[in-house]
Amino acid sequence: MIVSAVSLALLSTACGSGKADDKGGGATPPPSGAAAKAKTDAELAALLVTQAELPTHAVRAATPAELAAAAGADAAFASVKAAATACAGGYTGSESGDSLKISKVVPGAPVTAGDEALAYTALADVDGERASTELVVVRKGNIIATFSAVSPSGSAEQPKAVVEIQAKKLG
Repeated sequence: MIVSAVSLALLSTACGSGKADDKGGGATPPPSGAAAKAKTDAELAALLVTQAELPTHAVRAATPAELAAAAGADAAFASVKAAATACAGGYTGSESGDSLKISKVVPGAPVTAGDEALAYTALADVDGERASTELVVVRKGNIIATFSAVSPSGSAEQPKAVVEIQAKKLG
């Protein structure tokens, strides 16, 4: 399994989660209290899960785009929540000329982590086989952590070990 935000990005962009495209009825998410203080690079490095902590998983660093997306954590979290609701009936995502039809997005097993957490299952048909992706999004202060597990045939399992270890590091 590779810990990544690619599926999350496809979900958010495919379902029009931008403010101009808000399908949530114009509702504004409630404020989450005082603004969180940004962490320094050194503080963030200590919070990241390492390959040694998860030897059976592939761990990679976030891309610059993923890091920039986390800057507005409250808004980003609300955007993903709205996108998942808007995409309940499915969507088509594409990357590098390849497209994938997601037939539906349903709530996943509940996750208790961070200040807020969401879990969704995205179901698709790939060459006649049922495929699934488990997506978990955790917000802790100004940090967004995303996790995914993909099964090209059958049912994926929520990456609980990864979520648990990373959430402990976030506090």
